Amino acid sequence: MKIALRSLVLIFLLLLLPGRAAVAYLGDEPDIPGFNHLETLLKYSTDKENSFEAGLGYRMINNDHFLSLDARVNLSLGPVGLGIETPLNFRIYDNEPKETHDYSALRIRHEDWDGGVEWLRILRYVRLGNKGETFYLRFGELTGDIGHLSIVGHYDNNIDVNAFHSGLAFDLNFDYGGVEMLTNDLFQLGSKRAGTRLLATRVHVNPVTFINKDSYAKRLAVGFTVATDIGAPVALAFDEAGNVQIYDNKPKAEKNANTTIIGIDAEFKVFDNETVSFMPYFDINFIAGAGMGFHLGASGSVRFKLLKGLSIPMRLEYRVFRSDYLPNYFNSFYDIERYQYGLNVRAPTTKRQYLTLNGKDKTINGLYGEFAFDLMHYVQFGVIFECYTGAAANFSFFLNVPAWERAQFTLFYTRTGIQSGKDLFSFDNRTLFLALAKVRIIKFLYAALEYSRTWQLNELSGKYDAVNDLNIGVIFKIAF
Repeated sequence: MKIALRSLVLIFLLLLLPGRAAVAYLGDEPDIPGFNHLETLLKYSTDKENSFEAGLGYRMINNDHFLSLDARVNLSLGPVGLGIETPLNFRIYDNEPKETHDYSALRIRHEDWDGGVEWLRILRYVRLGNKGETFYLRFGELTGDIGHLSIVGHYDNNIDVNAFHSGLAFDLNFDYGGVEMLTNDLFQLGSKRAGTRLLATRVHVNPVTFINKDSYAKRLAVGFTVATDIGAPVALAFDEAGNVQIYDNKPKAEKNANTTIIGIDAEFKVFDNETVSFMPYFDINFIAGAGMGFHLGASGSVRFKLLKGLSIPMRLEYRVFRSDYLPNYFNSFYDIERYQYGLNVRAPTTKRQYLTLNGKDKTINGLYGEFAFDLMHYVQFGVIFECYTGAAANFSFFLNVPAWERAQFTLFYTRTGIQSGKDLFSFDNRTLFLALAKVRIIKFLYAALEYSRTWQLNELSGKYDAVNDLNIGVIFKIAF
């Protein structure tokens, strides 16, 4: 009897071990570059619901094994949102190189709490207002945009598992104009620690409102943007074996310099109502010490009253730029690309270094597009593409079934540096993939299956390599 009881307890505990990062991934908000890009495009986020979820799981981080205990609360009270999380990783097996700094006999993972403000990871985010309203503020985890996304677009400040960044996004919008501001980590701006120190600001004015507030022409806005990564790596430090050296859990920079981009833009909101929105715009951007680029595009959406909940957001943009310029420089992948631009390379090149090596004698032109389909949050589909003459293309695909009562499904695929049509679907260091399925066992309890491919820092070579993971487990979640 005792043996049978112990066996049942063991089976139950095994079911509660979802796999590497399963609580973070299966909790509807995977910390995966690019995923939040499409989630934002579809105007759907679990931040807008009230929920509690908890899990006990097994995680593998940089080849070490952990027991993960995580509880998460999301509160959305109209214009106010709050996210709280208690993530604890207990090291149960330590592979080389050995870790000697874990906290206490419980062996809590040192990297999760090694900074002076790392305790702020408990406060995942605070939100006041909503993007596009008169006042908006978000502190903590964020996916941030500035202007028309040509400089800063869907930047993710927490894709690195070894660090938590408390970013700040702040907007003010009035009839006469407004301000957008973004920093990836409010407390790291003046620090000398390794990592991104991004500060971006856009100021825009509606000039006609100074003459006539009631004029249709007041929809015209003119903007000015400055975005800087303070002390961005220009060149990496290599050891005698030709591997990139590691410092502060990141590739070590041999040389640092500010990367600054300045932009001028204009937009006109032709339509902006409950059914149709349409806004043409143009941006001209300059990277200090490098090239310039021109963006001409239009964004908008169509919403159908007869089919309540059906919306189709879209964006199409023509781009022409010099070969030492990169569109959307601070993107979802930036915290990786700043060290290793071109993820399938033998000798890692920083993103800033790439601009110098690529020369300035070529002119590149092409298209950028976003298209999504959302039917009452039951079925969501999205595609994002970049295609150019004389440069590699990028492609992302997203399918989500988030609101079915008994089952949810998510599929996400990103491919960077595409050279030809045959190169569109392939699995190497330029591919990121996530397939996730959840099936309700009983009320509040879900069985979950996840297969993912993400990028992790290889501590031996100092390069970011693609890693595959298969996770199976259960999640307890209550929405209220």
